[in-house]
Amino acid sequence: MTYANLLYLAKLTDRVAILPPWAPSHLPNEAGFPPFGEVFDVPRLSRAMRMPVIEWRDVKQVNSTQEDELGCWTLWATVAE
Repeated sequence: MTYANLLYLAKLTDRVAILPPWAPSHLPNEAGFPPFGEVFDVPRLSRAMRMPVIEWRDVKQVNSTQEDELGCWTLWATVAE
């Protein structure tokens, strides 16, 4: 649901959704975190929602060691207990 909330918030605020790697909560951590686009069809999602959708790997190289100061939004804290 976190990904759906991110997409919905981007749509409401007319911003570009940047999808993080896929982190399935039902699989052990050893499964890793594949890029969202390796699990889902991001271009099709973007067309269907009529809004730009990109992946984190399109913003920054995964193996980069440079730290950037970014402002982030998450809705997870509003539903976590």
